[in-house]
Amino acid sequence: VANIELSPTANDHFALQTDIKILPGVTISRITSTPMEARRSACHLSDGNDDMVFQLNIGRNYLLMTAGHTNQAYTCQTGEGCFVTRTVPSSIRSKIDNDGLLNIAFSRATLGTLISAKSDVVTAALPADQTLGLFARCALDAFATPETNAQERAAELHDLAAGVLGADGQPAKDRLFKRTLPKLRLRAIKADIDVYISRPDLSLDWIARRHCISGSYVRSLFDQESTAFTDYLFTLRLSRVPRILSTPIYSDR
Repeated sequence: VANIELSPTANDHFALQTDIKILPGVTISRITSTPMEARRSACHLSDGNDDMVFQLNIGRNYLLMTAGHTNQAYTCQTGEGCFVTRTVPSSIRSKIDNDGLLNIAFSRATLGTLISAKSDVVTAALPADQTLGLFARCALDAFATPETNAQERAAELHDLAAGVLGADGQPAKDRLFKRTLPKLRLRAIKADIDVYISRPDLSLDWIARRHCISGSYVRSLFDQESTAFTDYLFTLRLSRVPRILSTPIYSDR
């Protein structure tokens, strides 16, 4: 638990909602609020919390983040964020409703083994890219993760965190690029197929363009599960037939 001061930045009512998911070595919080400022000042640092935190903007409105003893400021648009440790002052400010702040906090003992001397510094603003997007999606998916899979999801988040910051050492890079990223990309692709299954133009090339990867890479991801993209798509569509036929529009045919 970290000491943080909350202050409304508007004169009307104040509302705040926080959802929290705790995994081994990782705490995820999803926050929505009316305009406010959340500040961790020098006077709060004596609480001993030294977590390393990714603050990601997953909403539609920009957030102003400051961090470090020099109060370096970052304007974070949708999909962007910044990285800060609890050992330095920091703040997050929204001038309009905040509809999506995602905090992913790691204990120093776990994340510190994956990156080197970044323990007491703040990086530049984290740009919106595929790895950061997968990182945010993995964290959001964690809210629906059963306890039996908590350790696996925590490991995925650790690997992605190291990738976002620039992993030190070949073992960390191997875990990220050979294990975690392919698994999460395939999970995201399958989620998209499930959503867009009724599209007549749904194809391997369509999925590849949507995820900004090559068609051959999509094919290789399914190959790793000993199946083909077309077989997976056909099987999924076939499984939907009974449900479609049971809808009222087909009931009298």
